[in-house]
Amino acid sequence: MDIVKLNSGLPGVSVGMPVYNGEKFIRNALDSLLAQDYGNFEIIICDNASTDKTAEICREYAGRDPMVKYHLNETNLGPFKNFGKTFELSGSEYFMWAAYDDEWEPSFISRCVEAMENSPSAVMSYSAIEFIDEDGKPFSSPGHDCVKYYHLLDNPDLSMPDVRERLKRLFGRNGWYSTYGLVRSEVLRKTRGMRSAFGSDVVLLMELCMQGPFAKVPEKLFRYRILSAKKFDDFLVQFNLSENEKKYPYLLFLYDILEAVSIYRPEISGKIYRDLVVECYRHDKWKGHLKNFADGVLFVKDSVKKSEYHRLFALLPFLPLAIF
Repeated sequence: MDIVKLNSGLPGVSVGMPVYNGEKFIRNALDSLLAQDYGNFEIIICDNASTDKTAEICREYAGRDPMVKYHLNETNLGPFKNFGKTFELSGSEYFMWAAYDDEWEPSFISRCVEAMENSPSAVMSYSAIEFIDEDGKPFSSPGHDCVKYYHLLDNPDLSMPDVRERLKRLFGRNGWYSTYGLVRSEVLRKTRGMRSAFGSDVVLLMELCMQGPFAKVPEKLFRYRILSAKKFDDFLVQFNLSENEKKYPYLLFLYDILEAVSIYRPEISGKIYRDLVVECYRHDKWKGHLKNFADGVLFVKDSVKKSEYHRLFALLPFLPLAIF
């Protein structure tokens, strides 16, 4: 896909923005991206059949700036397919997803590209995060989770060469916002992409992590907006799970991780399985999920390919270590 090249000497960057009914925040997001000091990028907006004024706003921006490409889906594809479509329409060396309600400092793209160019082995780069509320104000109260647990929410340092260490550190987070970092397009194409599965964004990060280290820019150049929390059951609706599957979403998530490990790192899969269970033991939430693990394994065989669910049983010898 041809993009406007303001400086042909710079690597191209495609920014994919999936959106559905984003009229409240999308102007801020687009203004923030168009204020980037990087000289060679495009913005690809995929509108998932919005019913508000999103289309009107996007056409306005696309009409006045050739760097903005607007695509309106005839029907709602669901969030994951819409994420994937933004990447399918891209054609640059680097790619990044951008949420319609987030904001970026003007140097975000340039600093991330610089980090990648300086680290040829890195597959992704990102900056530290500043969490903001619906009004765009940073959280400052010491008691707020975004402040209290910032060390577990901020994008981690995953620059180490050891893939097992990278996966352990990534898995042990309380937030996985690295999805909105800058990635090498050729590496992203080797993954299974963003899929309609519970936790697929985290699994995607793990698939990338298994292919190389991530480079982190230490400054807070990315502002992630925290919106009103949805109830967990409402959140699960988008995955089209059966009633039984809703009982074990984290088990399905763990299965998905094991499947990814078997695809990308089969030679050390057993060691990684053990690493992840030990990491689960360090977190009360995951330890609680593991207590129901054995009961769920027999159920999951009905939800995945029967020739593959044995990977779940591969974890069973390690469960006593995690539970007791």
